[in-house]
Amino acid sequence: MARFNNKTNTIRNVTVRNGTIKGFGVGVSLYGIGIPGDQSDMRPSSRHLVESIRALGNRSIGIEVIGNDSVIRSNYVAGTALVSHGIRAAGAGAHVLDNDIHNTNIGIDMESFGSGIAANNRISRANVGISGSGVWGKYRDNITTEVTSPYTGGTNIGNNN
Repeated sequence: MARFNNKTNTIRNVTVRNGTIKGFGVGVSLYGIGIPGDQSDMRPSSRHLVESIRALGNRSIGIEVIGNDSVIRSNYVAGTALVSHGIRAAGAGAHVLDNDIHNTNIGIDMESFGSGIAANNRISRANVGISGSGVWGKYRDNITTEVTSPYTGGTNIGNNN
């Protein structure tokens, strides 16, 4: 159930589950709202879940979630080499768990302000596996194959190949 609060301009608790999204610019995109062109009114969205989605052949981003304490799990994202991001997660406490990502420029892009987690993901045929700006969070138990730069930024807490 999505909840919109007119006083704070936030969206919370959106769930996108079970389906195939194919051939769009961005497959799934969840983020905060505000007055167009006025970033000062932007409020963070929160607690979203994207689960069991097949995002295939989307041109820019397979799955994008910008929201605090959100979870992206058990998805399959496959693109072309032109796809910018398989999964893009931004917001404090973002969790990217148990996803398969194939044939993208960046497998997972994290911007979670030191509190993100990327675990049990499998990334193949990418220029960058998991990346983010600075210390975005921690990653563990991820597998990459045919990835030029497997991990950038964040803290490796073990068992990544």
